[in-house]
Amino acid sequence: MPLVQEKLNPGYPDFRVNGKLFAKLWHGAGFANLKVGPEEQIMLSSQSKTFSIPKGIDSNGWISVKLGLIDEEEFLDLVWKAWRRAAGPRLALQY
Repeated sequence: MPLVQEKLNPGYPDFRVNGKLFAKLWHGAGFANLKVGPEEQIMLSSQSKTFSIPKGIDSNGWISVKLGLIDEEEFLDLVWKAWRRAAGPRLALQY
């Protein structure tokens, strides 16, 4: 993905664009957190087998994704949505 910086934190890498966090991958835990926005968060959280609202972080717009229950195409679509949201309109329009 364009202009993404990966930052290693204890227990997980996170991914940023323009300094804004949009994804976290939890090693060995089988899930990722994506910042998809409040509207998408509400819609996805209704699918409780695959998605949930993370606890312990600012959950405004964040969704946890159980990686074993989502197909690759749907996951990539959500990652791009999170990237575009963090990138901002000018950069997102280029991609």
